[in-house]
Amino acid sequence: MATTPSRPSGGLVLVRITLGFLSTWIGWSWATGAGLAASSVRGTIQHHAETLPGLARFWGNSVVLYNADASAFLTAWGTLLAGVACTIGMLTRPAASVLAFFALHLAVYGAPEWQPAAWLATAAAIGCAASRAGRRVGLDRALDGNLPSWLTWVKSTRNSPF
Repeated sequence: MATTPSRPSGGLVLVRITLGFLSTWIGWSWATGAGLAASSVRGTIQHHAETLPGLARFWGNSVVLYNADASAFLTAWGTLLAGVACTIGMLTRPAASVLAFFALHLAVYGAPEWQPAAWLATAAAIGCAASRAGRRVGLDRALDGNLPSWLTWVKSTRNSPF
């Protein structure tokens, strides 16, 4: 019987680093004001609101548009910080989950020319989150088992109240 490796493959590490680098680059451009502002978020959501199915329309109108300034801020800085975390392989599962959430938003609400890349980024981020892609080359290898499980999604090996 073959045993499964406990670490992800080198190809997945390359996907994680590439996803992290691209997310960091995009997040930095958004955070420094070069591409994401409340007005662009508001305009994009309102432009797509009529063509979206019920749940996506509700989320866009009731949550994202409720405070477009906060949505733009959280998207820019969340993408930047999660991208840095994925690049260095630190807290990869939570960071990749955040990137998957923001990439899915871009796929659903973004401009049509961004949609193929956004769907690809969503799939890559879900793959990184599901496979603990920071364990082979990254800080997750040192952090696994040393932080509370609510933070890393890995059972802690030390005695902790979490």
